Amino acid sequence: MEPSIRSGNWVNINNMNEEVNNKVRDIVADVLQKKPGDLNLSLRSRDVEGWDSLRHVMIIAAVEDAFGIEIGLDELMAIESIGDLCQVVENHQK
Repeated sequence: MEPSIRSGNWVNINNMNEEVNNKVRDIVADVLQKKPGDLNLSLRSRDVEGWDSLRHVMIIAAVEDAFGIEIGLDELMAIESIGDLCQVVENHQK
């Protein structure tokens, strides 16, 4: 089965685009006022102090603006980690 947002099975983080990963991590760090080096792709919102629902919306909006994409509601609901968000961005770039 192909990894997808609906199946809940994500691709190996090592196969993801490093440029996308770094840009998304920088956006998340900026919104949350954290150091990018303190964030990793497996980090979940519930594990980060200050990453509440409002910050989540701010992160999504910033990612959509930065990459010129629109993240759908189904995708939004399935994003649980920074890596998940990176995968959504990559899916939109295909």
